[in-house]
Amino acid sequence: MSDGVAQAGNQLHAVGIGRKLVNGKLTKTLCVRLYVTQKLPRHRLQADQCLPERIDGIPTDIVEAPPAYLAAVPPPCSLRKLQEQRPAQGGISGAHEAVQAGTLAAQCRSRRPEDAADRFVLANNHTLSDLGLAPPGSTVVQPASRDGGTPEQRLGGLARFVPVVESPTATNLVDAAIAKLDTPSAMKAGICSIGPVNGTSAATPEVIVHKHGRTTGYTVGVVDDTSVDVLIPLRREDLTRLTQFVDQIRLRPRVGQLVFAQPGDSGALVLTKTGNQAVGLLFACPDNGSFAYANPIQAVLDALEIDLL
Repeated sequence: MSDGVAQAGNQLHAVGIGRKLVNGKLTKTLCVRLYVTQKLPRHRLQADQCLPERIDGIPTDIVEAPPAYLAAVPPPCSLRKLQEQRPAQGGISGAHEAVQAGTLAAQCRSRRPEDAADRFVLANNHTLSDLGLAPPGSTVVQPASRDGGTPEQRLGGLARFVPVVESPTATNLVDAAIAKLDTPSAMKAGICSIGPVNGTSAATPEVIVHKHGRTTGYTVGVVDDTSVDVLIPLRREDLTRLTQFVDQIRLRPRVGQLVFAQPGDSGALVLTKTGNQAVGLLFACPDNGSFAYANPIQAVLDALEIDLL
């Protein structure tokens, strides 16, 4: 490693596994990727501020990337995905009434016998339950409040969520919740601009994926890393409130595309471009859209005891 980086405690925000980058090109060498806010020349750093060249004998690669934030506060947009739709569908604006914006992932059913007659909508914990602050049954609107949604445009009520533990050493796997639809006909299966969901699959490196989200609409990306441990601020107004997610999927835009996701796309379902198999639930990204993080979809489904429709 020819470069040093700023002190890890201040700049290191994600760790993953991938192919080493040399002069901007991917090599065949597998390495531990250390994602930092800014790379600095080694001569500007003290010895104890440099990240290691190897970890347990495995080479490292220092990747400069902006930090990601929970993607719930969008820029203005006037496309139809921001408007009320009945029946609703995956990939459009929707969130808890106390949350400014988010994306509805997809219609789903519960595995619990007592829920057999009900239908639900999947999205993030931070968009459907306001990180657990919302009471059970409270209103989820479509479109989201940032897009003009009001309680009169209620889609359903918060049913359950997976708690997000606030700690930089937490081992959160998913940022996920479901709302019970007020009527099963209030939402249809499938994703806006993509179509039906054809089962699930595990993310694999370099596979082409696509999604439709509330802010950026339809975009195509690439699985960049399949096992990232990442620190995420829970609130933009207080960056000291950190939590860690482990074994996450990192996504980057396809070559020729500037962004994959931006704030407001939280909750978008990520699917393989070939076959439309769900691989992840998008939950965080930097403001510039240069990459995004998604929960592995099987972890989401098992934690909430649901299946996609």
